[in-house]
Amino acid sequence: MLAPMEGVTDVVIRDLITSLGGVDLCVSEFMRVSIHPIPERVMRKYIPEAALGWRTPSGTPILPQLLGSHPGRMSTTAQTLERMGATGIDLNFGCPAKTVNRNEGGAALLRKPQVMCEVIQAVQAAVRVPVSVKMRLGWENPDDVFAIAAMVDALKPRWIAVHARTKAEMYRPPAHWDRLALLKKSLKTPLIANGDIFTPADFEKCREVTGCDHFMVGRAILRDPWIFRRIRGEGTGDVLSVLQRFVELCAKHYPGNEVTIGRFKQFIKNIAVGDPRLTPLFEAAKPLESPAQLDAFFRDHAAPLLR
Repeated sequence: MLAPMEGVTDVVIRDLITSLGGVDLCVSEFMRVSIHPIPERVMRKYIPEAALGWRTPSGTPILPQLLGSHPGRMSTTAQTLERMGATGIDLNFGCPAKTVNRNEGGAALLRKPQVMCEVIQAVQAAVRVPVSVKMRLGWENPDDVFAIAAMVDALKPRWIAVHARTKAEMYRPPAHWDRLALLKKSLKTPLIANGDIFTPADFEKCREVTGCDHFMVGRAILRDPWIFRRIRGEGTGDVLSVLQRFVELCAKHYPGNEVTIGRFKQFIKNIAVGDPRLTPLFEAAKPLESPAQLDAFFRDHAAPLLR
């Protein structure tokens, strides 16, 4: 599965990564339910794939993810999603962002597992589609996951995806795959392993250690857009075509938006981290400030370098 990453896996990235192949399912960036249920028009903006039958243009299914702590508003929003045709609802109890946690969202509910379960139960009671859960090992203690996950397991969600770190650890390595191995043995609900899968070798090691059958990959796509294909033992593709496609998708989904240049630079920077041979390409992209300069970049730098 393509993991949800707030501010990263938007419609552009979902379209791009799934078009490259190897992804079985996407989970959207979280939609935050705060003082009011989210109206349909806002959800369609977040997930335009709803108009395509909740699939990306390449046909990969996508599940909407909700974040919030109010059972009533969460369940009302879930009902709207179901009416829109969503085939499932994912609930976020893992986001470690301070602004989210200060408002009792995401990983903050790991300190209040009873409230977390009340949210899950309310959403399950409100919709007929399956409800799944995304969480972390705990707030500070990674062993808290066993008690929390047992409570969630009793509610029989579709699956429980666990990022194998605590909130306090944020994204500091290593991910505690050993906890997932113990957790899998104790759950009846399918467990999705998440955290530190950056290469096919990482994937094999995670599968060996955890014993899991299902996996969620997130940050690796920033360095390697073909990570899902490579995990499956399939070939990669042409870097130039991926860069051009990224720009095309930005223009398609955000026409007239000046952030395209900035996003493009960040995109190349991340890929160059995964493949240092592309560092000169990132250096050439740094001065870009306009669409005309971007066109010249592809003509004068990218095409010759990547041939």
